[in-house]
Amino acid sequence: MKNAQTIRGSQQVQKPRQQGTSLLELTVVVAVIMILSTMAMPLVVNAMRTFRIAGDARSIAGELSLARLRAANDFTRTRLHLNTTAGGAFDGTFQVELWDAVGGQFVAEGGTQSLAPGDSFTVGTLSSAPPNTQSTLAETGDIVFNSRGVAVDPATLSPIDGDVIYIGNSSQQYYAISVGSGSRIVTWQYDGANWNQI
Repeated sequence: MKNAQTIRGSQQVQKPRQQGTSLLELTVVVAVIMILSTMAMPLVVNAMRTFRIAGDARSIAGELSLARLRAANDFTRTRLHLNTTAGGAFDGTFQVELWDAVGGQFVAEGGTQSLAPGDSFTVGTLSSAPPNTQSTLAETGDIVFNSRGVAVDPATLSPIDGDVIYIGNSSQQYYAISVGSGSRIVTWQYDGANWNQI
């Protein structure tokens, strides 16, 4: 009698094999999955941070466009207001506000939006502003548009060129949203050495 088979006449009959997987095989598969997921986790976390900060930059650019259009449409001043804490620091929230001529102040239109967790309004470790925007690197804060949709200085209401809002995160990723000549809104990404328009 052979181990794997028996011979009966001209037929070969297979002995039934044991089916299933062994505990050792399962352990090896689980170990490989754990190793691969441990290696991939930092890449996934960094990709999520990049997606969040890029989304925040798009949201701010969209709200700036809305503020500019509302100013021209309603023939009034508007601004994108970056909210601050009692201590004067930015709290990571922002909203579009319209000028109320009767009350003599800006009033919120729509809801307050928030930056993604881990993102903040900051210049962080940056050493230069995006090209053709600011001569001195500084967070602009509120960006005001006059009744024609032109970016203006909040104090003098004279047209200005080069307002910039900076956002950054703990991974040293930075974006800037600038309002340039003709109130053109441009989004920039910092690659560690240079600003790139996106």
